[in-house]
Amino acid sequence: MQAISVCKVKNLPFAIQMVITSSNRHEIEAMAILGSRLGAKQIFLVPVQPTLQTTHKHLNLLPEDCYEIKQEIRDLQNTYKVSIEPFVGFPNDDSPWVQCNALTMRALYVDYRGNLTFCCQLSEYADSQVNTDIIGNLAEMSLFDAHTKYVEMINVYQKEKLRRYNNGELTKLDAFPCWYCSKYFKKVDFMKKFPQDAWYEESEFSERSNGKKDASSV
Repeated sequence: MQAISVCKVKNLPFAIQMVITSSNRHEIEAMAILGSRLGAKQIFLVPVQPTLQTTHKHLNLLPEDCYEIKQEIRDLQNTYKVSIEPFVGFPNDDSPWVQCNALTMRALYVDYRGNLTFCCQLSEYADSQVNTDIIGNLAEMSLFDAHTKYVEMINVYQKEKLRRYNNGELTKLDAFPCWYCSKYFKKVDFMKKFPQDAWYEESEFSERSNGKKDASSV
């Protein structure tokens, strides 16, 4: 709130971002009211991404919750003047080809170690020890070379998704773009331990646990 107060004194526009979990989803409209009263330019609503900890603590949203929240956001957009936007991570049933900042390269993400990563959502993904999202370290390679490798990684990613699409291998949960990427980069293999969870997919995790090799490791 102190930072918002400074922005208001300096007449600087500001936005508010809310990560929605199973424990706070009932507070979405309250956030819209708060943002309106504070004079926020935008309110971004983001579904929590499943991690080992959020799964253990039952904080993950159910897939059907995300569809309901998208409709709730549409209703709020018609009620409040402040811009209320669903952020990347919500399902997109219209097309499997997501136009996020990472895949369109509208932004480059560099972590605190100087690593250019595929996406900020994948960088240091909670509980994950795999570094499949790291493109290269800028202390060891030029930005030009790292950028070239980034383009190549996106090309491999899109070709693999196209192959899955043509073979009818995309699942209903693949409509969730961030979830698809988390699986592709093997950030959520812990889900193998939760076969009763709503985000568990037998076609993904049971085969992988038997040594199935996926495109992100090629």
